[in-house]
Amino acid sequence: KSLGVFGVERGKSDVGAVKTALKFLKSGEYVLLFPEGTRIREGESGEGKAGAAMLAVRCGVPILPVYISEKKKWFGRTPVIIGEPYYPETAGRRATTEEYHAIADDMMARVRALKAQAAA
Repeated sequence: KSLGVFGVERGKSDVGAVKTALKFLKSGEYVLLFPEGTRIREGESGEGKAGAAMLAVRCGVPILPVYISEKKKWFGRTPVIIGEPYYPETAGRRATTEEYHAIADDMMARVRALKAQAAA
């Protein structure tokens, strides 16, 4: 807790976690989350949830896409590719559910592009 780490109840709408993330973002802190909502095994492709999109839109903060290599070695280096930060297009207003899902899809497409960049 002293490091700012907080859990999220998966499989349901965790209002407490959303409020905590909003509080951190509105106070200028960074929030790191995995938009798939779970671990993705090597060779699988995850679908982004709308939560990251909703947090970015509501707080007016950019999204920073990051790809962490699927191939990890214990006590070894794991390649991490960091993309360019961008603001979701919502014209300074709250988005609809469909728009949040479209933003999440775009975010995951950007992460997959980083994966392709890492493979090149």
